[in-house]
Amino acid sequence: MVSFKGLTIFSILALGRVNASIDPDDDCDDETALSTTGHHPTSSVSTYSSSTSTIIIPSSAASHVLNDVEDADEVLLSGTAHQPTGSATTFSSSTTTLIIPNSDASHVLNDVEDVDEVRLYSTTFVTSIVSVSSSAASVATPGSQGGHAPKSCKAVAPPPAGRTCGVEGYINQADQSGRWPPQKKDSLKECATLCFSGPDCTAFRYRQDGNCQIFTQEFSSYGFTAGTSGSYWYQKECFECSDDGTVLGIDFHDNDVSNWCFTGDVDDSFELDIQTSDGLSSLRVRELATQGVAQVEYLTEFQVESETTYEMVFNVRSNLPVGRQTGLPDTDFKLLTFYVSTNDKVIYETIPVDGVWNGGEGWFKFSSKFVVQSGEKGAATLSFAVHASGSQLDWYLGYLYINSV
Repeated sequence: MVSFKGLTIFSILALGRVNASIDPDDDCDDETALSTTGHHPTSSVSTYSSSTSTIIIPSSAASHVLNDVEDADEVLLSGTAHQPTGSATTFSSSTTTLIIPNSDASHVLNDVEDVDEVRLYSTTFVTSIVSVSSSAASVATPGSQGGHAPKSCKAVAPPPAGRTCGVEGYINQADQSGRWPPQKKDSLKECATLCFSGPDCTAFRYRQDGNCQIFTQEFSSYGFTAGTSGSYWYQKECFECSDDGTVLGIDFHDNDVSNWCFTGDVDDSFELDIQTSDGLSSLRVRELATQGVAQVEYLTEFQVESETTYEMVFNVRSNLPVGRQTGLPDTDFKLLTFYVSTNDKVIYETIPVDGVWNGGEGWFKFSSKFVVQSGEKGAATLSFAVHASGSQLDWYLGYLYINSV
């Protein structure tokens, strides 16, 4: 079984209605598309880049926790930003949002008693076991499942007239609405990319330590004032972003399975359809039997070039519930294999391992890189195989993209 470190969270599986389905297609040429001669699966590589965690805890525990947290970046409470002082504080709201270093996260959770709700905005290495209500999983975190192919962003030169671009300053903190919780980003460009990843961003601020925060209201409503603050402010129009590097981007918001086909080596052993799982339209592969292999192919071709490195990223889950003791689904993702083929031969295959918990009720994000060798360029196809678990699982693919890096 795959073993992950993560934040303990208990979830209730929520499934939506079936939107579309197809029967196995005899014209789906799995023998050609999934030929694996001369190739071996490559494990996916995941990067944990976040150095801070955002945890919502009962306010009754906040005073005790703050006394034990060192180098906390910021505490958001009742709509007002407070810098931690280490002294006991009386909190009037029912929950408190802590943004703390990952190094403190495990220690903090060990100190929190009677936890009513925990929400997480960045993946961490917390191994503490806490009691969490099912409502914790019902609120989607920013960017937790909206992650499709990232855009490549660059600053507009010269900066557009009448816009705030890279100006140091601060805003009115009286009203904390219209903003996402701060996230850690390695560069200004990554912060800009985060802004462009959702439709609501109007501006963002970035600090040299990587603190990135997205704002969603009209920029003029924040009362920006130039001055020494360590925070640099950018309206969205200061950057331009494109997805030119993306060669394949798949999601299922249109509920269309007509460009997919699949076959099974055992009759009536699998079924393919679209389901809404945890608020995300997904391609579902259902195991109707306890044995067999389903081979699923995306019929739309895409182009790859030789001597070029590509990254494949996707999120996937099963319908196994999240365990109380681990906070993670007991899912063997090694039952899945993903393939890229050109000229009727597999040029790359990967088994998903070391995934990053991607929010919601058991979604994991996997990524891996591959190089297209000389003679392998051209029209490519994507496919994946599902090996029956023996437990008649449902598998969900939320999105997948391949881009050049």
